[in-house]
Amino acid sequence: MIDKVRRFIDENCLISYGDHVLVSLSGGPDSVALLLILNELRLNYGMKLSAFHLNHMLRGDDSAEDEFFCSGICDELGTKLYIFREDIKDLAQREKISLEAAGRKRRYGLIEQLCEDNGIDKAATAHTMDDSAESVLMNMIRGSGLKGLCGIPVKRERIIRPLLCVRKIEILRYLSDNKRTFRTDKTNSVSEYCRNYIRNVIIPGLEEKFATDPVGNIVRMSANLTEDNEYLEGLAEEAFKKNAKRDAGICSIDISILKKVSVPVLKRLLQRMVLELKGSTNDIWEVHIDDMMSLLTKQSGRRIDLPGEYTAGVEFGRFYIRREEGAADDAFSGQKAVESGKPIRFGDYEFLFYVSDISEKVDKKFKKRSQEICIDHDKIKEMPLYIRTRKPGDKISPAGRNVTKKLKKYFIEEKMPLDVRSGLPMLVSGNEVLWIPGHDYSGKHAVDEGTKRILVCSYKKI
Repeated sequence: MIDKVRRFIDENCLISYGDHVLVSLSGGPDSVALLLILNELRLNYGMKLSAFHLNHMLRGDDSAEDEFFCSGICDELGTKLYIFREDIKDLAQREKISLEAAGRKRRYGLIEQLCEDNGIDKAATAHTMDDSAESVLMNMIRGSGLKGLCGIPVKRERIIRPLLCVRKIEILRYLSDNKRTFRTDKTNSVSEYCRNYIRNVIIPGLEEKFATDPVGNIVRMSANLTEDNEYLEGLAEEAFKKNAKRDAGICSIDISILKKVSVPVLKRLLQRMVLELKGSTNDIWEVHIDDMMSLLTKQSGRRIDLPGEYTAGVEFGRFYIRREEGAADDAFSGQKAVESGKPIRFGDYEFLFYVSDISEKVDKKFKKRSQEICIDHDKIKEMPLYIRTRKPGDKISPAGRNVTKKLKKYFIEEKMPLDVRSGLPMLVSGNEVLWIPGHDYSGKHAVDEGTKRILVCSYKKI
């Protein structure tokens, strides 16, 4: 068993000599076996070993006992253990995703955080051949494409999976031979859950019905399909980098470009856009991809809901995926108060504001799109001023038009795409927009013959 895993690690270049490896430890048989095996291989790779346990707080005393068990085995091995406690049920409700998806998202997020903060090179998870076969069958049921049939990848960035070469039964035999105990999650035997039904009913049924090794055959098929998928993924990534525009909470591509892309690459390109915003495509099924593809032939303004607080739609010749307002924070989240003479950095911009007495040098007819404008300071009714992105209820009085209108209506009339307007920084007084850098300013606050003090506003991209 040890030699089998070591050969698999070497064949797939999973661990380099001197690596610091973090083991994701649940207390179940697979993760316990992974910790023990890597501990035995420690000298082979000059490896430093740590472990990580996430208490999901879903099973009361059982969750607490899982945590206690993990502490005990790490103390025995002299392995540092990082413990986190998270209310996964609350996270799932807030983000409108399944418990499984919420647990996975938080688990990988914490792993990434630990690796960054502690100089950890690799993070090992205990997925086995059985897990990969189950994932393939689940994806088939969901109507997945080629990518879903590729199973669980051996490695992804710093995540490695050294046990993908072994079956679950081999794990249990290894633990039994070494007289090792482990924790059992009682919910794993409840076959009303989709994955559990595949694990407890479908795969055993296939093994009983057919003389062949169904799990092994599924995994071998996945390996063969992976090369084809990687080629298509490469084409999609190239198209994404060349054409996608990413801004605060939104990702978009010109529809004319998407219509020229072959269907296999287009599907992956849409998934790549989702990944850019959500950080995961685990809850995006083939039906969602089909719905997004259908939007490419719809008129401007049509949109659909995606899992979580996301939507996809078409507007002004562009296809977009965005977070809905009120969802997670974005690149321009928050607001920054304006201070005279003090530079302000906001996203990719740097602003400078200062108050001055009027002088003959002030050009009262500056252009809307110039990088520096002046407004009448004494006409501002509400202080302090802020730089922020748009909010519901914002309004503007466009220069030279003698009207006040909702900012949303102004953007539509100006045919400003969603991917531009969502991340656009603005100078505001309450809910009144005084200046949209590079686009417009408030005519109600324009400099005139009665102006005594001016607010000079300038910006540059950094």
